[in-house]
Amino acid sequence: MKKLHLLVLKAFIGPFLLTFLISNFLFLMIWLFKYIEDFIGKGLELSVLLEVIGYSAINQIPFSLPLAMLLSSIMTLGNLGETNELTAIKSLGISMLKAIRPLTFITIGLSIGAYITANHILPVTNLKARSLLEDIMKKRPELNIPQGVFYNGIPDYNLYVAKKNEKNELIDVMIHDHKDPLKNNNVTVAKKGIMESTADKKTLIIRLQDGYTLKEEDYRKDSKIKTYPLIRCNFEEQIIKFDMSKLSFSKGDGSLFKQQAQMMNKDQLLEAMDSTEVARSQRTKKLYDSINRTYFFKEDSVITYETSDIIPINIYAAMDTMDYERRKKIVNHSIQLVRGSITQVNACLSNIQVKDSIIRRYKIEFHKKFTLATACLVLFFIGAPFGAITRKGGLAWPVVYSILLFLVYWVLNISFEKLAKKGSFDVDWGMWMANLILFPVGIYLTNRATKDLPLLPRWKFKKKKNESTSNMQ
Repeated sequence: MKKLHLLVLKAFIGPFLLTFLISNFLFLMIWLFKYIEDFIGKGLELSVLLEVIGYSAINQIPFSLPLAMLLSSIMTLGNLGETNELTAIKSLGISMLKAIRPLTFITIGLSIGAYITANHILPVTNLKARSLLEDIMKKRPELNIPQGVFYNGIPDYNLYVAKKNEKNELIDVMIHDHKDPLKNNNVTVAKKGIMESTADKKTLIIRLQDGYTLKEEDYRKDSKIKTYPLIRCNFEEQIIKFDMSKLSFSKGDGSLFKQQAQMMNKDQLLEAMDSTEVARSQRTKKLYDSINRTYFFKEDSVITYETSDIIPINIYAAMDTMDYERRKKIVNHSIQLVRGSITQVNACLSNIQVKDSIIRRYKIEFHKKFTLATACLVLFFIGAPFGAITRKGGLAWPVVYSILLFLVYWVLNISFEKLAKKGSFDVDWGMWMANLILFPVGIYLTNRATKDLPLLPRWKFKKKKNESTSNMQ
């Protein structure tokens, strides 16, 4: 048995490591294509790029690990079946479940590792990657001003350059000064310009040549005529300096994102859910107390009569005893009170909906800590018997099978997760529906592979055919 288990382990470890690296790399490339435009032209150091790519590679584990588990299990059992090794094992009286027992233990260990990764490592790497991406997006290229379009990457200014060359020489330059958002009336135009930056990269200098500045002055306060005189100043050379210190790259501590659900572990999510539910209850109670004090009982009020002696009042009869102005005043005041109460109720409902949405997000991330580990087990018990039944090894058919099965799992998972986020489906059930739907599939395939049966049952129509021929006779 030990040699058999060692054979199965050797057949599994290689494909698993290969498929895990390939799938992680593919998902990382998909992520990189999404943010590639934010990296180009920023002058980032190689260490910063490697750091953010490393964090993002770790964040792809929830995608790549289940796919690698599914593909490697199909390849392992498919290779054993294609080379008739699985048939030889069964001829010795060893069932498939006993043969893959070490793989089952490895899968359980990987599932535990997936939970630890999702609970302790992914929140940290998500925070680091999100913080780095935010810092990179804030950084603007100092010398990457485009041609033929207005560029607003420099604060308080809008630049237009018709052409530029490799020597940072600018042709037909137009600069709009927006330091005062209410007075965008300062424009500088020049035929040529030379762009350079200081050694510390904190100041961008543009030396303009042969141009003019247009500025519209405000009218004088003591003048009766509100005129706006236009001032034009010609120059042979003018130097404009732009402060780029705010746009330089600097790493943040990520404190702005620490309260997001993806940046929390299991205990932090439970605490956040409790605090949000308490805030939701307090907001509801506050509305109840406010309406109760306003429309029912005043604070410190004392009822000085017996409740048994209360006589119902006919509101219409009471209104008839009042004059028109008094009735009009009472009706308008009542309408204002009703509108005020409706506004309070709508504001409270909006606040409750926001709180419910936040709680749902916390619950989704909480369940993800466990669904990832469970998905590895479920997909293993789908892939292993599927490979044993199809008996197709290599990388051709197993890749096709695994992609199709993984797409089924992923579509189910994403669909129910979106329904849970919207509140259209219960979160506790929605996050587990993909595993619950595929779990019977794994049982069915394992049962078929253990009994050495084909993938689908073969229906026998021979008996019906004989009966039909006898009836014809």
